[in-house]
Amino acid sequence: MEKYTIGPVLGEEAFFTMLDTRIDALKAAETAYLQGSKEKARHLFAEYVRSICDADTFFNLGGKPYAPVVSAGQRKEAENAMRNLLSSCGTPFQFGEEIDWYANPTYNEYKEWTWQLTRHPFIKALAMMYCETGDEKYAEKAVWYMLSWIRQAVRPDDGTSPYATLCWRTIECGLRLQCWTDVLHMLMHSSALTDDAICLIFRSNWETSHRLRIDHAKGTNWLVMEMTGLAKFSMTFPVFRESEEFLSYALEKLNETFYLQMHPDGFQYELSTCYHRVVVDQCLVVANLVERYGRRMEQRFYDTIEKSLELYIRLCGSGFIVPDLSDGDYGDIRIFIKKHDKLYPDNQNIRYAMSHGNEGEMQIPTFDVLKNSGIVMARDTWENAGRVSLLFDAGKFGSNHQHEDKLNLLISAFGKPIVVESNRYAYDTSDIRRYVLASASHNTVLVDGMGQNRRKNFKWQHEMLESEEVIPTYSSARFDYARGVYDEGYGEEAERLATHTREMIFVKAPECGYPYVIAVDTMTAEEEHTFESIWHYDISDDLKIDGNIITCADMTTILLGEVGTLSVVKGQEEPFVQGIICRSTKQGDYEGIPTLLRDNRGKNVRIATIFAPTNGEECVISDAIFDGNMLTIVYKNGKSNTFAIDEIAKLAK
Repeated sequence: MEKYTIGPVLGEEAFFTMLDTRIDALKAAETAYLQGSKEKARHLFAEYVRSICDADTFFNLGGKPYAPVVSAGQRKEAENAMRNLLSSCGTPFQFGEEIDWYANPTYNEYKEWTWQLTRHPFIKALAMMYCETGDEKYAEKAVWYMLSWIRQAVRPDDGTSPYATLCWRTIECGLRLQCWTDVLHMLMHSSALTDDAICLIFRSNWETSHRLRIDHAKGTNWLVMEMTGLAKFSMTFPVFRESEEFLSYALEKLNETFYLQMHPDGFQYELSTCYHRVVVDQCLVVANLVERYGRRMEQRFYDTIEKSLELYIRLCGSGFIVPDLSDGDYGDIRIFIKKHDKLYPDNQNIRYAMSHGNEGEMQIPTFDVLKNSGIVMARDTWENAGRVSLLFDAGKFGSNHQHEDKLNLLISAFGKPIVVESNRYAYDTSDIRRYVLASASHNTVLVDGMGQNRRKNFKWQHEMLESEEVIPTYSSARFDYARGVYDEGYGEEAERLATHTREMIFVKAPECGYPYVIAVDTMTAEEEHTFESIWHYDISDDLKIDGNIITCADMTTILLGEVGTLSVVKGQEEPFVQGIICRSTKQGDYEGIPTLLRDNRGKNVRIATIFAPTNGEECVISDAIFDGNMLTIVYKNGKSNTFAIDEIAKLAK
């Protein structure tokens, strides 16, 4: 069995005959080995590697010594690693004197724990601590972990699926090869990195490179991470006869898959803010590195990255917060773009967003439609990315990491999200994981308790990348309008029980008060059904119901049309999960949030919901009237706004 074999599989003699003997030092190492001088051969190889390990170029130091900025989290991770306390997927485990790389201490055998342990971020944290302190104990421990892994985690046979094995899943191969390449540059001149250790590590790195060359993923963000690892190692340590072929293959695959994954509107085809970020960050690693080593990607590669960085800006809500779409990440836009703005100093949109409006000039419209991915953004101004902003997802089902959330509506106001979804959770088989994928964890409508099911009949086709979604829109000085339709089925069998049409009106210039949002939901069916509309609020207080008015400190919600049956759920796990938000992908890291449920029954139901952010002040709306078409908003100062929904819909194109 794999677990009880001692690695690496690649024998030492085979290793020395794989070296690029066009290089005199490597030819001498091979000759020494074949003549029986094994120790000399290891020394000659290690000395050559040390001589070409160019940290100045690799880290782009400009002649300055490498001085990593070790975060508090990395510092803690390194100190824990010194005593064999390792964490994966947010769950720590105290190992004994040795590490069992096949271990799984999670309560439910969560496979990602074992897989992700072999990405080895704690080894990099140890190397960074060594660079900061010069203390050899950190370097010695880092090398100890690498050699422990090499001997125990044995390479699988060629042709083994990218997704198989506990220690050689190909996404981990790519990320580990990136990590080890960084670590080698940090530790190369440490006494801990002996001749023998260098030779063992490079034998293992050839095995990883070989697996990535022949058994990599076919697409998605995995392939990008895998090819980035292969390119990074092969470019900086070209010591094998195959190194140039490895590098050329990696760069070719990166070029090919990057364009095949990006919509013309800039969004990566998984439509997840997390995996969009993964792909863009990895491509930026390569784009930066190739230039330092005398190469360059084609101009289209850099142009695509620039558009992909602007995508974050187009999606961000009030407070410049990027939303957590489809197993996505969430946070300040500066975290997403990081220092990448330096590559595009003349891009006014990036300058504006990264400075939170202090530099540059925003050129993206406040009402912005991403036609390929099908997302609509509305905000009243670009100052602080809007006092109030709205994201309306009326578009595609992504290629992977999909949530059943078409017509989902997210609202941010005064610098923070208020109407939210439940985020993403650990990729396990728990009820919480199933919940975050389902319609019930998003702001949409269930039919007879059943959610959307696009997944059942979905198959990604490449032509979907270029296609545009049909989202009628209309914009005036007073408001923005968009409409989306879901008619692809509900429940396990994706039955076509009903059609849900959602119309969004963003009132950006009300007669008084702050901008607000109107959602009009129309459910049509041949038979009578119960339609349950769901709204999740990420607020510090509770929702208070008074007839058709629901209040909290941040927002007043007004329900129009037949109110139906109302309830508020918070933190429910039995008999089914509802009213929960996940704060990270760590197992158990979730909490309850107030969630408004509204049940209406019939064949044809049309209701409206007004979301009026108040910023802690009194709501200025005194009354609202809706007859199924005409919607009139009356303010406390006596003024009013009227919206003829059907007439507005006719204007939309």
